[in-house]
This record gives sequence, C-alpha cells and structure tokens, in this order.
Amino acid sequence: MSDESIPVKGLSKDGVLAASEEAAKAPTLFNPRERATYIRQRVEEIRNLRALGQNDIQIKEAMGSFVTEYPTLFQKAVETGFKESELNIMLGVMDKMASSGMSQHQASVIVGQRLMDVFITPTLKGASKK
Repeated sequence: MSDESIPVKGLSKDGVLAASEEAAKAPTLFNPRERATYIRQRVEEIRNLRALGQNDIQIKEAMGSFVTEYPTLFQKAVETGFKESELNIMLGVMDKMASSGMSQHQASVIVGQRLMDVFITPTLKGASKK
C-alpha cells in the first residue's frame, strides 16, 4: 500500500509540502525548556495528587490552567495506565530544541515520525493482513 493510496480528506501532497516549507521557516513559538519543565511539573503534581487518593474531579480543580492549556495531556495523565514514556520522548525533543538549537519544525518532524511509527504504521500493517 503506497502513501498515495491512503485518502486524507482535505490534504494534497503539494499542500503538505507547502505547509512543511512554511513551518521550516517559522520561528519557534515558545521557550522549549520552560514548556518542558512546566509540563513535567504538572504531570508530577497529577501523579502526587493521585497517590494522595484524590479523584479526577479533585485533581482537575487543583490543576487550574493546565487543564485548559493542555486538555488532552491532562486527560491522558489522569487515566490509569498513562504511558509517561511516550510523553518523555516528546519532552526530550523539546529539551533538544533548547540545548542544540533544533527548530520547532525539526522537532515536529521527529515527533510526527514517532507517532506514525507507534500508531499509524501498526494499524496499516494490521489492515493489509486482512
């Protein structure tokens, strides 16, 4: 199955290439070191609150703006079986951005490839075996 045979609504190869070129020229929109530290601290707080026996509602109230700034991350962090290792890979890329000057675009490509390897490729392989 080639990449061209996978229909993606609203995306064309030229559109993806143009967006990629535009992103490569864009400046980093945040301080990666500060953001990675902030996220690590909030996830640690969630873990500590859970260890103290607080439920999801209590944790949500305690986490303030983190819940609205990162709703998906918050939801994942309170789930049983949260894979912090996947989050640490993404935060590691943000650390690399801060220490090596890696661009936001380069980091996005690395994270996107990782997500594809973990979620999309196994699904496609399973579908092609049927």
